[in-house]
Amino acid sequence: MVITAANAKEKSKADIHDRDLGVYLSNAFARVFRRTVDATPNISIYDLYRNLFRATRGSHVSLYNQNQYGSVYKETMSNFFE
Repeated sequence: MVITAANAKEKSKADIHDRDLGVYLSNAFARVFRRTVDATPNISIYDLYRNLFRATRGSHVSLYNQNQYGSVYKETMSNFFE
């Protein structure tokens, strides 16, 4: 299973720009993913997906191969991090 910041037909949009360096440093997907999992490691994969979908503007967060994975409603992110 994979959660992506954008679907297959679009690019992920950056949103944190460092004026001094003149580059984009991150995007909403990565920032929200990190903050959400750090704050609530037992969040279900489905709830994480919903949070990411709402917070990521300009692209469509997508969840692939969930039917082969198991229950995205029961499995939590804590299964992936110790």
